[in-house]
Amino acid sequence: MLGKIFSFIFGVALSAGLFLAVGTLRAEVTTPCDCACQCQNQVNTNQSVPPPPICQNLDLRLNELVSDPVSGGSEWIEFFNIGNGTIDLKDWTVEDGSGRKTSLSGSLGAKGLSTVTKPSGALNNSGDIVILKCADTVVDTVTYGDWDDGNTSDNAVAAVDPYSLARVQDGVDTGSDIDDWRVTQTPTKGSFNSITALASEDEPASIPTEESMLSQPSDTASETSAAPEPIDYSNSIIINEVLPNPVGADTTEEFIELKNISTAGIDLAGWQVADAAKPYTIAAGDFATTNVAAGGLFLIRREVSGIALNNSGTEEVFLFSPDGAEQDHLTYSGTVAEGSSYSRTADGFVWTPDATPGQENIVFDVTTENTGEDAVPVENAADGLVIATVDTISTVPSGESVRVRGTVAVEPGVLGTQIMYLQNPNIQIYFYKKDWPALALGDFVQVTGEMSESKGEPRIKISATEDIVVLSHGQSLSAQTVEELGEGLEGSLVTVSGQFTERKSNTLWLDTGQAEVVVYLKTSTGIKAPGFLPGTRIQVTGIVSQNDDTYQLLPRDQEDFVLLENETKVLGVSTEKPAAHTQYAYGWFLIIGGLGAAGWFMYRRMGSSADHSA
Repeated sequence: MLGKIFSFIFGVALSAGLFLAVGTLRAEVTTPCDCACQCQNQVNTNQSVPPPPICQNLDLRLNELVSDPVSGGSEWIEFFNIGNGTIDLKDWTVEDGSGRKTSLSGSLGAKGLSTVTKPSGALNNSGDIVILKCADTVVDTVTYGDWDDGNTSDNAVAAVDPYSLARVQDGVDTGSDIDDWRVTQTPTKGSFNSITALASEDEPASIPTEESMLSQPSDTASETSAAPEPIDYSNSIIINEVLPNPVGADTTEEFIELKNISTAGIDLAGWQVADAAKPYTIAAGDFATTNVAAGGLFLIRREVSGIALNNSGTEEVFLFSPDGAEQDHLTYSGTVAEGSSYSRTADGFVWTPDATPGQENIVFDVTTENTGEDAVPVENAADGLVIATVDTISTVPSGESVRVRGTVAVEPGVLGTQIMYLQNPNIQIYFYKKDWPALALGDFVQVTGEMSESKGEPRIKISATEDIVVLSHGQSLSAQTVEELGEGLEGSLVTVSGQFTERKSNTLWLDTGQAEVVVYLKTSTGIKAPGFLPGTRIQVTGIVSQNDDTYQLLPRDQEDFVLLENETKVLGVSTEKPAAHTQYAYGWFLIIGGLGAAGWFMYRRMGSSADHSA
């Protein structure tokens, strides 16, 4: 009987092995590809190759350049669309004699001008060649100074600081650089050229050399080398406000606002604004006027400039004067909340929910009646609110209407459905209705409400969802390291380290060596009480909360507990996995167990059959 059983089991195993082997062999058999198949594969392969770039409009020309900028300025190259159609610039590049290329981007309308500031490489002051290409097609060049292109007699004259080299007639190319280009003492970056000769209208200006200076009478040299004083553009125009993520269409509502801080009116034609991806030169034809009075504002919308400001990540905005010098720039990062503008204040730029295109900025301005420890906030005359900051929040009495700005350190629902916490200033926000807006850790928000207190802990009560306005996202949070909890730390995000001494239900005690710290686990956090022996050193992060005369630490999640002997291990969470050999043992156990069960089943059936036959 046993022989029949083992024969049966062996037969089952052998059949299973043959089944798997045949399946494997069948999987390895491939059907030969006939001619039609191969041809189809060839077609599919050819279709995956992208077509080469096609330059359908070659009407772009070099028009003006600065190779020797003023001190603190930048090199720039200007282009002119001589045609009547729009040119897509995605396949266009400009390069110097060293072969360093700068890619153009965007598009340029008929008879339009565009400028590249700070092109790759560096244009030689004494002489160079500038090459304009569409894909691999050379469309235009200009050779100036002592650059040897095989015929130096045809070279245009090099322009020295503070002058530019410009075409005599915008976009007109006769094939002779020395005839088509002139040094002008009036750079017109982004505007049509104005040739103001250095010496005379009949002779091209040249770079004075030591020999030429010595060969001239001293009075003549003084007369011909005299040049007008360069214009001082500094301390005249600044970036005042930007709106990256407006409510509504970004393409029409985004803007960059400039302000004239000088004491005289200024014509902004030829000035340039740019982000990291695209420059725009202010052109007189794009606005009713480009003149800005002293103290006046000038608005440049995205539909005019083509500059798309980033709604997330890092963005930089630059302002260049007509001589190519950088006059101002700003940088912001994170995720921009819809409707928030980045506005200039006396202390720098801040995010505000009140965009003011073409008007003076409405900023979060804080004033005090006096300074020092007794400083108290003053009501904002515009709306009757007390504007509180990190330094003044503790001085605001209960019942006062107050407005603060801070970073979300604990979202609603974590430590209670009706509360959340801000950092800088450190304060609890209470909302009875619990109808919170969408909030996340690191959101920078503005909160308007009423100052109050609960069990000794200060907080701000709000009455409507609209009382919280998200200004930006992605702000960093950092916990303050302390050894004891007490007055002045309410609402603060802190970290304590010490020895676990005792636990009762959801309350734990830590001995920091300085004081005994009470740690309370709120059920709303879902934290599992860590199990460890008294004397174990741990680190706990959380919010300081006051409950009458007791100060306690409220952790936010499981990651707020760290075992100090192994700071990568979070208490209460198992990160161990079974070893590979253990997993294999489980597999063999299941296989052998399954075969044994099958054998026992067949044995009983065969025994039962024998009994019946008997």
